[in-house]
Amino acid sequence: MNTLVIAVADDTLRNLEQKAHSAGKSSAQVASDLIEDVFGLEVTSGAAQKAKSMRERLYETGFFEPMSDELRSLIIPGVTLEEVQEILVSAGGPSLTEILDEHRGPRG
Repeated sequence: MNTLVIAVADDTLRNLEQKAHSAGKSSAQVASDLIEDVFGLEVTSGAAQKAKSMRERLYETGFFEPMSDELRSLIIPGVTLEEVQEILVSAGGPSLTEILDEHRGPRG
């Protein structure tokens, strides 16, 4: 067994602790289970092994929510990430990274 140390946002840690409390497990065990579920292999029907996609695993565990119809309606078809970044730079506001960092909150 190996040890992995990761830094997560305060909100992420609170969500993890709430999930752990609900499941009657430690937050370390829930995190370990999630990592094993996402990156490990699942034994199905005898010796056959099948790995589920990360999105499927995160959805099953409640850590992934599909976009709402309202949010999906705001998507402009055909616009690339690079175009969005250029628009934000030309607008003189914060970069997309700065916006995302602000939305996520402080780290560590």
